Amino acid sequence: MIARFIISGTSVQGVQLRETITKIARNLELKGQVRNLLDGTVEVLFVYRNNDDKIKYCLKESIEIVEKKGLIDKKDVKEIRINEKTINEFEIDDTYEDKNMENKMNDRDFTIIREHELRETVWALHGAGRVFLSASKKVEDLLNYKRDEVIGRLESVKKELLHIQSNIKNVDDPVCLKQFIADPLIDVSVGEQEEKDLMRMLIEFYYNFIQYKKQDKEPPETEEIIIRQIDTLQKMIDVEIEKLK
Repeated sequence: MIARFIISGTSVQGVQLRETITKIARNLELKGQVRNLLDGTVEVLFVYRNNDDKIKYCLKESIEIVEKKGLIDKKDVKEIRINEKTINEFEIDDTYEDKNMENKMNDRDFTIIREHELRETVWALHGAGRVFLSASKKVEDLLNYKRDEVIGRLESVKKELLHIQSNIKNVDDPVCLKQFIADPLIDVSVGEQEEKDLMRMLIEFYYNFIQYKKQDKEPPETEEIIIRQIDTLQKMIDVEIEKLK
């Protein structure tokens, strides 16, 4: 027996669906084939031996993997149908006898049936474009996450500086400032001059503050210098945060 499935939806071709189905089917030791049809759908044939669970898993898992890779949007996944039923509702209800086809599929691993060379090239380019967009989005998300973290830590440093400015006698160790100097999350060596200047000022301030706290009798002007440094640093941090936003 052969079980036939038609996968339809807005984006089921050129998204590595055939390749994913093939890989999973081979891992499950399923026999069959998959191909793109001219109407934009994907046809999957399995040699059917009452292996419902394996077949259902293969199709559902393939679609989920392609979605996780970002090659199919979540909203598009909701529109995908397998034999005109949702991913979670479809059944193996389309089986037929074809001994020649069954024997042919039994003699080989699960296979992708390639179509006209030009059409395959278009599908491949379509898929490559989606892979590139997916990778770009992941990089962008990572950069956004890093940017948000840098902003958050700069804002923490700014709050700590404000606290030092109003409680200079009671603060012994500026923890947020020390952590930011140790790991600023930005490559200062190749950064813009403003970033280099900010890091240099933060390091100088931290050194001056620690020296000030170590001395029993520091001249009053030392405290004034530290407070003035904080005013300058606050303005520089505000500029950096605005740039990052």
